[in-house]
Amino acid sequence: AFPVDRENPGPSSIKTPIKLLKEGKIVGIFPSGTRTSEDVPLKRGAVTIAQMGKAPLVPAAYKGPSTGKALFKKGKMRLIIGEPIFLEDFSDLAPKERLAAMTEELNARIKELEKKLEQL
Repeated sequence: AFPVDRENPGPSSIKTPIKLLKEGKIVGIFPSGTRTSEDVPLKRGAVTIAQMGKAPLVPAAYKGPSTGKALFKKGKMRLIIGEPIFLEDFSDLAPKERLAAMTEELNARIKELEKKLEQL
């Protein structure tokens, strides 16, 4: 994990996860830019990082504590992980179209997982 200053993200907020992906490591990103469950549009950073790091996107939905301090308190948390979204499935699109289509697909899959999570 590495911190990102959301007010002033800087180049390391993109370079660091790309480097980690190229090293074969797993990078967790909250594509809405926040850990809360607010219904906000996804930012394109997660897709950009996956493309540049040549890694699939794995959608997930989480419900539970949203602060580091709360994570260590007794309570419930739920996590559901979906099927990967592969870059190759969008290779026929132009770069900007690919970015938009993958972001839309990621958003749809996360919404689907959130619905499943509510039923658990």
